[in-house]
Amino acid sequence: MVLAAFDAYAAAKTLRDAGFDESRAEAAVFMVRDAVADGGAKADVTGLKADVAELKADFKAEIVRLEGRVETGLASPENRMLEFAIGIAAANAAPTVALMKLPP
Repeated sequence: MVLAAFDAYAAAKTLRDAGFDESRAEAAVFMVRDAVADGGAKADVTGLKADVAELKADFKAEIVRLEGRVETGLASPENRMLEFAIGIAAANAAPTVALMKLPP
């Protein structure tokens, strides 16, 4: 960001020399100074918005990467074997329970 140098004293003197009274010259100079300062602030905000957008994109990419790692972990061979073992146990338990309910 480029900040322009603004000499308030020289600007007020120029306005007084052109016929402005002291209070009007100072008011005009302060108005211009504030406008220049606000322009700098607006440039800072624009830069800040760009930085926030970049961080947001980085966070989204990281979330996608971590979600992929979680899904990969859930599909690991150990987890598939556990699901298979639970399925076998449930399949074996059903006939056992059915046999227990038969009358003697």
